[in-house]
Amino acid sequence: MTAIKQIQKTNLGSTKIKHFIIRYFTALKYAFTKGVSLAQSPPSLNPSKIAMMPIQDNNYQRIYDYLINIGLILSITLLMYLILFSITFLSLEGPQEYRENAITFTTHLLLKGANPYSLENLPTYLNAYGIVYNLI
Repeated sequence: MTAIKQIQKTNLGSTKIKHFIIRYFTALKYAFTKGVSLAQSPPSLNPSKIAMMPIQDNNYQRIYDYLINIGLILSITLLMYLILFSITFLSLEGPQEYRENAITFTTHLLLKGANPYSLENLPTYLNAYGIVYNLI
């Protein structure tokens, strides 16, 4: 399904916005397949006729397909890198950020019977949660 048909089926709320987007994409498609700029495109063509025009096999279409394929390969590569990084990062045994130790330290102080909110413990044992959070 082309982008123009998807836009026609969606509910964008305002028909003016919907028609503007359809006209914009059809003009871009016409300019790209014909190899002309938007200023040279004939104003007499109906946008619905432009949308139904067959894509011609020319240099612009080959360049477009080449760029789409490069974009797909690049995005799949980056997605695989992100998945690999996430699996590696989440499988580490230690805390994943500096603030995760604050709850453990506060609970340790509570179990020892000390006050984690006293002045001598503030820089190390300070966290955003209340005292009941550690007891749960």
